[in-house]
Amino acid sequence: MLFKSIGKGNLSSLKTDKMGLKFGQTKIFEVISYAA
Repeated sequence: MLFKSIGKGNLSSLKTDKMGLKFGQTKIFEVISYAA
């Protein structure tokens, strides 16, 4: 579920714009930080 969301988010963000990409990166970083 987690990897599915990240993969989908990355593809969408890359195809959309920098704002989407930055949001995706922040979200992933949050998840990683929380998990760590």
